[in-house]
Amino acid sequence: MYSYPKVKNVTLSLSNISNEIYKLISEIRSDWNSSNTRLVTFTEGITNSILGLFDNRIVDDQSNGLIIKLFGAHTELFIDRPSEINAMVKLSEYGVLTQRVLIQFNNGIIYEFTTGEACSREDVRKDNISKLIATKIAQFHSIPNDKYEKPYIISLIRKFIQLISENEQQKKGFN
Repeated sequence: MYSYPKVKNVTLSLSNISNEIYKLISEIRSDWNSSNTRLVTFTEGITNSILGLFDNRIVDDQSNGLIIKLFGAHTELFIDRPSEINAMVKLSEYGVLTQRVLIQFNNGIIYEFTTGEACSREDVRKDNISKLIATKIAQFHSIPNDKYEKPYIISLIRKFIQLISENEQQKKGFN
């Protein structure tokens, strides 16, 4: 039995990912290669590049798919990546997230793909869906916190302000 996520000292390049990805996933999808899979780019990411890798040998079944999340350049300045990954692992362990984080590498993560679609405003107003959302929120809030954490939002806002100030100072230096 594997312990996840597997941590790899690898840095992927978005421009060469179609060649680099198969070596990285060889422990979890040993039979996958460029001839039997398809790589799909998702455009919803704001700060990250997100791709899906799917097995072409299984028609109309993406349940074995992988999501590859490449962290955006310098996003570690305002996103605590270790905390993000730890939260995803813990949420998966408690069943709040259905996807497991399978691989953590220098500039990203790979996790399981789950089929579905985002809810619209109309969807979340439907009784059956709002009850499912409430159940997930309750499940989320029932997870024990291993350690006392200070509220994160204040320190995050301060970090943003500092980054903006530093950026403005750099701009002044170039004028």
